[in-house]
Amino acid sequence: MNSFGDHPYPPSAPVFLPNSAVHEYLEDNAKVFDLHSRIRFQSEVTLVTPLEYSNGHWRWKVRYKDHASCGEERDETFDGVMVCTGRHGGGGYVPTFRGLHSFKGTAIHSSRYKHPEKHGIAGKRVVVVGAFCQKSYTSTTHPL
Repeated sequence: MNSFGDHPYPPSAPVFLPNSAVHEYLEDNAKVFDLHSRIRFQSEVTLVTPLEYSNGHWRWKVRYKDHASCGEERDETFDGVMVCTGRHGGGGYVPTFRGLHSFKGTAIHSSRYKHPEKHGIAGKRVVVVGAFCQKSYTSTTHPL
């Protein structure tokens, strides 16, 4: 993850951070910039649509169910919208490659991986196929 320019990681931070360090960094950002007061927890976004274009920028209507108040639907208007599903957003994309369908072992995307015991792979030989830092993180965070 890249750090935010107005609150960068310290120069001593490793290139590949474990989830716990990313979580700590995001929590620290939320405290420093008082973001918790602006976050709608326990909410489910059901619609994002452009409202109006003014002064070179769109304004957006966001409709969401506020599960903290029995699922009441609410609309709010924002100057910008970010969709940040991250590795937990949709189960990950697993490309089709020769032999995958006939493989008799366990095949999972790193977004679903939690620990070896959950997937029945503790003590077994495994292969981690992937790109970028996620394969390195997955293979070193939870040793088999």
